[in-house]
Amino acid sequence: MTALAGARPRASPGDRVRRLEWWGAGMVLLLQSGAIFPLLLSSPDGSLDGHARSLLRLVTLLAAGLSAILLAAHYRQALKAAGRGLHMAALIALPFVSVIWSISPSSTLKSAISLGLSMLLPVFIAIRFTPRQLLILAGAVLGACMALSLGMIAVMPGRAFMPSEPELRGIFLHKNVLGWAATHCCIIAAAMMRDRDRRLARLGALLLVASLACLLLSGSATGLLSVGLGLVIAIFHIVLARHRGLGRTVTVLVFLQLVGLLLIFLGSFLVPMLEALGKDATLTGRVPLWRLVDHEIAHHLLLGFGYEAFWTEGNDAAWEIWSRIGWQAPHSHNGYRDIMLSLGLLGLILLAVMVVRALTQGTRLNLARPDESWLWLNVLAGVFLFMNLTESVFLDPGAFPWTLFATAVLMFAVHAPTLRPAPAGLPHLVGAATRSVGSGPGFR
Repeated sequence: MTALAGARPRASPGDRVRRLEWWGAGMVLLLQSGAIFPLLLSSPDGSLDGHARSLLRLVTLLAAGLSAILLAAHYRQALKAAGRGLHMAALIALPFVSVIWSISPSSTLKSAISLGLSMLLPVFIAIRFTPRQLLILAGAVLGACMALSLGMIAVMPGRAFMPSEPELRGIFLHKNVLGWAATHCCIIAAAMMRDRDRRLARLGALLLVASLACLLLSGSATGLLSVGLGLVIAIFHIVLARHRGLGRTVTVLVFLQLVGLLLIFLGSFLVPMLEALGKDATLTGRVPLWRLVDHEIAHHLLLGFGYEAFWTEGNDAAWEIWSRIGWQAPHSHNGYRDIMLSLGLLGLILLAVMVVRALTQGTRLNLARPDESWLWLNVLAGVFLFMNLTESVFLDPGAFPWTLFATAVLMFAVHAPTLRPAPAGLPHLVGAATRSVGSGPGFR
C-alpha cells in the first residue's frame, strides 16, 4: 500500500492524447520550418536537383498527413473555425479559383493544393492551443533550430555558412531563412521573458541571446529592422493598454502618423542614405527587379497571372526579367507585388480586408485579456507584414513565417467572437468568457 501511495499517478487517456498533440504539432512545425532536410538534400553549392525536390515534396506530404491525423478528431471545431475565419478561407480559396485564368494551370493547381495542405496545421493550432501554449511550442522548435545552427559552426563549419560567403545559414538552406527564423525567435524570446513563470522567463533570456547571435551572423538586414519594428509595435500595444477611451484613440492616431512619416522618410531618403553609407542602393538588386515587375503587373492588373504561375520557366515574361537583371529571381522579393502578380487587385483587396480585420481583432483581444499572451501574436503579425516589403512570404506554404502568421490570424478569428462590448459608458472591452483561455485547449 505504501508503495502504491507513493507511486506516480498514471496519465489518463486524455493526458496521453494531449501529449501526442503537442509532439505532433511540434514535429509538423519543424517539418514546415525549412530546417535540416533541405540542407541535407542540397549539393555543396546549395542547389537542389530534381531528386532532392521530389524528396522534399515527400516531407511536405508527411507534414500534411500528420496535420490531417491531428485534425481529424476535431473536424467540427475546424469547420467552426473556418466559418469564423471566413476572410482567411476566401483568401486560401482564391488560388484554386485562379486556375481558371492562370497562364500555367498545372503549376497553379499544384501550388494551390500545397497551400491548402499547409493550412491544416494553423487550423489545428488555432482550435487546440492558446497563445501562451503556442508561444512555448514555437519557442521549443525555433530554439532548437537556433541551438543547432550555432552548433553547426563548431561541428560542420563548411556547411554552416553560405557557399563562398561569410554569412551563417546554420541548419537552413539559405541565410535568409535563418534570418526569418531568428527574427521570429527574438519575438518569442522577448515574450517569454515577460511571462509570469520565472523558469520560462530565464529560458527566454537564453533564447534571445542565441537568436540574436544567429540573426547577426546571418547578415539579414530585414531581420534586424524587423526586430526593431517589433519592439516599436510592442511598445504601442503596451501604451494603448494603459489608456482608456479618448486616450486610446489619440494613441492610435499618433502611431499611424508616425508610421506615415517613417514611410515618407524612407521613400525620400533611403537611397541617398544607403549611398552615403557605402551600401547597395538597389537593395541587393531588388529595386531594378521591382521596376520590371511593376510593368508586368500592369498587364494583368485585375486578376494577375494565376497563383504561383508567373515565376515559372514556361513564362516568357519571367525570362525577360531574368535576362535584364542578370539573375534568376525565384520571386519578386516583395510579398505585395507577388500577390498582385498571382491574384491581381482582387487578391490584394482580399488580403487587405483580412489583415485589417485580423489586426483589429488581435488588438481587441490584447486589450481585453492582457494576461493571455495576445501581445506577442500582435507583434508577430506586424513584423510579418513589414518583412514582406523586401521578402515574399505571403501564401507561401513552405515559409515558416507564413505558417505562424496564418495561425495568428486564425487564433484572432476564433477567439474574437468571445469578446463583448463593455456596459454603456465604459470605453474598453472586457472578456465574455468565464474560464481562462490559457487553462486548456478548444474554443466556444
